[in-house]
Amino acid sequence: MTKVQTIIKEIETLDERELEEVLQFLLNKTHRSEKIKAKLAKYRGKGQGVWQEDAQHHINELRKDDRY
Repeated sequence: MTKVQTIIKEIETLDERELEEVLQFLLNKTHRSEKIKAKLAKYRGKGQGVWQEDAQHHINELRKDDRY
């Protein structure tokens, strides 16, 4: 049985008050996640053109020096 199946099975045993609590938790978690994504999206691409080197190339070079 997967984690999700186990959770669903447990949810089926909850009373109305407990279901409301689980629903509120999930809604808050989803809302929080959406807010974070929206804030991060505001900054996407802002660093373009600041560095002369491709970011992935720079990371690869740093990793080369870091590994033995």
